[in-house]
Order: sequence, then C-alpha cells, then structure tokens
Amino acid sequence: MKTTLYLICFLSYMYSPMRGHAQPVGKAAALQEVQRMRDAFRTAKGLAMDMAYYYANESSPAKYLDSLKGHMLLNGKEYRLLLDQTEAMVNERYSIVLFGEDRIMYLSKPSKQLDAYNPVAALDSLVTGAAGTVFGLQNEGAYRTVTIAFTAGRPYQKMSFTIDTATGYLVRSVMLVKTELMAPSADPSSLKKEGYDAYSVVETRLTGYRKEAVPESYFNEASFFEKKGKEFRVTERYKDYKIFLGSPDL
Repeated sequence: MKTTLYLICFLSYMYSPMRGHAQPVGKAAALQEVQRMRDAFRTAKGLAMDMAYYYANESSPAKYLDSLKGHMLLNGKEYRLLLDQTEAMVNERYSIVLFGEDRIMYLSKPSKQLDAYNPVAALDSLVTGAAGTVFGLQNEGAYRTVTIAFTAGRPYQKMSFTIDTATGYLVRSVMLVKTELMAPSADPSSLKKEGYDAYSVVETRLTGYRKEAVPESYFNEASFFEKKGKEFRVTERYKDYKIFLGSPDL
C-alpha cells in the first residue's frame, strides 16, 4: 500500500481527526486560515523542508503500519521532492513522478485540483453542499489548528491543518480516510481479514524548514525528458525508465 499512500499524500489534500477542544467557527474563517498557509507557500523561494508520512488504523493511530520519509524544495509554484523510491518535480508545464522501483516516469499536466499546496480549491469543493460539516479553530501556543469534520459515512471524515502562526507554514496534518480508497483494487472484506480498519489515519509532519539555493535548471523538465513533435524520450540519466503519459495533449 506504500505507493498508494504516497500518491494520496502527494496529490491529494492534508486531513486530520478532530483533537482537543477547537472553538466552532464558520466556513469562511476556517478556510481563511488555510488560504494564509497557501499564500505562505506560494510566495516562498528556495524553501526546503523534511517530510514524513505515517499510516495507521483508525483504532490504533499510534501504531504505525507504514511510513515514508523524504524532503522537498519549494520555489513558488514549482517544487521537487524525494520520498523513499519515489521522486517528483512539478513546474508550470509538467508534473513528473518517478517510480524508482518500477522504473516508470509518469508525465501529466499540473492539476489545480490536485495541487498539494493549493488546498483551498479542493477543500471548497469538498465542503460545498456537505450538510453537517463542522469547522473549528484551536490555538496552542505558537500554533493554530484548523479542523473540519464531515458527517458519518463520507470517504473523508475528518481533517486538520496545524500551522505555525509566525511563518504560516504547515507543520502537521493527519487524514481520516476510507481504507478502500487507499487500495482501490482490494476487496473491502479482504482488507478487514488482513487487519485493516474501515478507516485509516495518514499523518503528515513537515519539519526542518530552511532556505536553500535553487540549482540552475533544477525545475526544468529537460533534465528528465526531451520532446520531439508528439514523441517523448527520456534523457540519458533515466535511460532505464519507461514514460507513461497521464494527460492528453501534453
């Protein structure tokens, strides 16, 4: 499930179970805090961080069943990251994901809805028309946590963003999501027999924020492939990779 876990974390939003005693607030106030986080990331140049993702059953969130660790470098709307055997680079033209174990280079167009650092649009689409959604804010010293809880039975039940109030950067999030969404090819009954709960917890931790120099052409797709007409060819560095096109009209 590690690859699926990575894809959800990288391409989706960041969620968490409600914790503590968040004060109820309206949708606009909650999403305003998320918007500030987005703006902090969007305006950052040469911002590096360490990343860690942890997967667990809902019934035992402290007992991790899987994990991924790596680092990321953000430069405005562009970013590159490395998580175990998976590497990704996104610029304004392409989203490139390298699956090292399978030697696959996945190419697609950057998707606004799947932009991990533009969660506002995604959240807005989730909460629009979602009756019974509860929003909350909780202040804990230098941190502020935005919480959102949906009604029972939805694919994503609860979410939160813990934000450093001084920098606006995300420091922690966790999502509560239906396990079958993380393993779409698996039968729900089989997952239960294997010891998986109906819902899973995926925790994200971002630490070690620092400024780093951005190497020249670091966010240029030419280091990964070259395009001649409609044909894509990997560069010499990735000669043992096969290209898979995930978007039409690239």
